[in-house]
Amino acid sequence: MLEINGRKFNRKHIYVINWMDKLPQIAQIPDIHPVTVKMMLGISLGYLPEEVLRLRYDDVFSQITSYELRRYLKLNCDFTNGDNPYILSKKKGGFYASDFHLAQEAKPDRDLIGMDITLQNLRLSYVYSILNNKNLTDEQLQRKLKVNAKSLLYYRQNMARYNTLTEFQLNEKND
Repeated sequence: MLEINGRKFNRKHIYVINWMDKLPQIAQIPDIHPVTVKMMLGISLGYLPEEVLRLRYDDVFSQITSYELRRYLKLNCDFTNGDNPYILSKKKGGFYASDFHLAQEAKPDRDLIGMDITLQNLRLSYVYSILNNKNLTDEQLQRKLKVNAKSLLYYRQNMARYNTLTEFQLNEKND
C-alpha cells in the first residue's frame, strides 16, 4: 500500500476587524510608519487595493472626517512635485505598481498594532468588519464593499468556514 503525505497547513486565517474607527489613534502611535497609516486610510475609505496605490491627496482629503487624520495626511504627503500628490508616492512623485515595497516598509508596524499590514489583508479585514455588521442589507453591503452578489456570498462563506475574527485592540503602551 502507498501512502502519500502532502504539506499540511492551517486553512484558518486570523483577521483583525473593526480597526477603522481607531485610525486617528493609530496615527498617533510613536514611530508608526506613515505608509502604514496611509494604506489603512485608503482601505478604511472603501477603496480596493489597486485603487489605494493610485489615490491622490484630493481624492481622499474631503472624505476624511477626523481632524487629526486630515492634519496627519497633510503633514505626511510630499507636495514638492505638485499640489495633488499620490498619498503613497515614490520619491520622484510617481505611484507604486504593487504594494510589495510598501508592505516591506510597514512590516515593522505589525507588532505595534497587532495585525498584518498588506493592502490585501487590510481589505479582507475591512470586508469582514463590514460583513460582521448585521444591520446592513445585501444591497447595502454590495454597494459599500463594491462587490457583486456572487462575491458577497464568497466572502460570507470564507468568513464562516476559514476565518477567525478578532476585535482590534490598541495596545495600552501605544496610547
